Amino acid sequence: MDVSVSLARAANVAGVQLDVLGLGWNIIGPSPLPSHVLLASVSVPGDHDDRPVAFAFELRHGSGEPVMLGDDDAAQPVQISAEVVLPPASAVPDGLQRETTAIVEIASGMTLEPGIYEWLVSVDGESRPDWRRRFYVRAKVDEYRSADAD
Repeated sequence: MDVSVSLARAANVAGVQLDVLGLGWNIIGPSPLPSHVLLASVSVPGDHDDRPVAFAFELRHGSGEPVMLGDDDAAQPVQISAEVVLPPASAVPDGLQRETTAIVEIASGMTLEPGIYEWLVSVDGESRPDWRRRFYVRAKVDEYRSADAD
């Protein structure tokens, strides 16, 4: 099983295609963050069973500690679950992988302190070290801003 994780400004599924805007960023902010999407694409062998693929996402600090949001007494870790259906095996020629993508919309307004964070992804309860996406939350708008940034 292969999994790739990306961040984008927006995304949606159009038929069998994935339409994505602003794909591949790793610097955002400052807080509160604008809306954005987390994408996790999985490829499985053609003979993989037809059950839905279960994704789990967890936001962590660069140090590895879970990000907790909410009031101190009621703070909860940022965890998101999603299920996505693979295309039927009959829709994929022999020799090709079956692929699907989970799109998780992150609403505007999330407040994170400046620093490094990462989304950890697990698929059907399995996780690997490379199934993650790191990003940086700026302290101010012009911090680490490239010439073509928004």
